[in-house]
Amino acid sequence: MEQQTNHNQQKDIPILNFSNYNQWRTLMMTRLMEKDLDKVVWGNENDPSLPSEMNAEALLFIYKHLDRTLRQRFRNERNAKHLWTELTGYFERSKSTFITFIRLKCQKGKSRDYCTQFFTMIEHLRMYGIQFDENIIQELLLSKLPAEFDSLIHSIRYNTQHRAYTLEELKSLIFYYESLFEKKCQQQNAKQHCQHHQQQQQHQQQQQQQQHPMNNFWIPNGFSQPFFHPQFTFIPQNFANPYYTNQQQQQTNYIPRSK
Repeated sequence: MEQQTNHNQQKDIPILNFSNYNQWRTLMMTRLMEKDLDKVVWGNENDPSLPSEMNAEALLFIYKHLDRTLRQRFRNERNAKHLWTELTGYFERSKSTFITFIRLKCQKGKSRDYCTQFFTMIEHLRMYGIQFDENIIQELLLSKLPAEFDSLIHSIRYNTQHRAYTLEELKSLIFYYESLFEKKCQQQNAKQHCQHHQQQQQHQQQQQQQQHPMNNFWIPNGFSQPFFHPQFTFIPQNFANPYYTNQQQQQTNYIPRSK
């Protein structure tokens, strides 16, 4: 009866994999304390009062609840305390990597750096046993792109030809689309800079005209030039000798009387 109870208790502990670490850790700690093996796992490993049989029992008990991949990875460990420390560190690192991966976002103009980080983390997660289907990887890759890529994402997801892109093709499309977007931004910036320069020139001209209002004084014969400083005073023709001018006109208009 006691053996059956122990067997049922062991069955309550799941086999540790990469999706149930928190649950497994809690149940394993409880079982080790029930078996009075916690002193071996969390106590002083050099304590002479602890028999070597306790280390072997704790080590075997932990190994029983690891999946094949983890048993293969930690197969050379012969100390229960070291095994527990290695397992904890291994899964804490994998959890940290996974959280970093979830928070990863592509910054504007940094698609190449983003793709490098993305696939590096995918590889690290695969080493920790966390694997994704290629379709899921493609969706994750697209979902972390900024809003500037919305039209590209829509055309990929809802293409009329129902074409399936490879990861390398997606990367090439992302890089190409970003280059087009950067070129368009450069053209817009150049246009805005030109308009801003023209506005500045117009503003400077208006300020100079306000400071020198006589610069636009109307010069005879229809000549008007900004910033023109006349060097003479205009005198109308025949202004100096009106009498002489009138006499000339009278003589010109004189018609002798016929006798």
